[in-house]
Amino acid sequence: MTNTPAGFNLVDHSDQQAVLQLSGDWVQGCAAADMGKLAAALEGRSSGELVVDGTALGRWDSTLMAFLLQCHAYCRQEQLAFSARALPEGATKLLALATAVDTHQPPRETPAPLTTHLNPLRWLALAVFVVALAIAFVNLGFWQLARLDQRRAMNDSVVAHENSTPVSFESVFDHTIVEADQWQRVSL
Repeated sequence: MTNTPAGFNLVDHSDQQAVLQLSGDWVQGCAAADMGKLAAALEGRSSGELVVDGTALGRWDSTLMAFLLQCHAYCRQEQLAFSARALPEGATKLLALATAVDTHQPPRETPAPLTTHLNPLRWLALAVFVVALAIAFVNLGFWQLARLDQRRAMNDSVVAHENSTPVSFESVFDHTIVEADQWQRVSL
């Protein structure tokens, strides 16, 4: 089977419409049409439509699809409308599927970092708050250590008086009770 070379012819119907007539066999192994030539021929169009006509199209495979997608991308970039007519049913479906969703575009503006939303006064207030919180926590730690020492001293006093012999009630209560008299065992 002889392959007829793939080709195209760009016909201007008006200022608003150009028809790209595809011809020949668009299969791998045949000389592919040059997208650069088409871009040069379409250069200078600021608006309008590119219509792809497949009336004279022979056999086709992914080579045709690659060319059509390049045409579609070029039209999108140059803000030209793109349409197709008389393409084989399979090519029409593949083209519709491949162009159904726009390609991902990165966001135009990157979100500003959190630090740009805070003015210097807020940074200063935050720093003062953090320092005050640190000082408070250190003081609370020392307070807990002091309480521990007091509790240990009280526990030592309780244990010491618990093991001591009881003293008479009058000897403990005949004067003002001092720290050493607390937890003292007495006899009545």
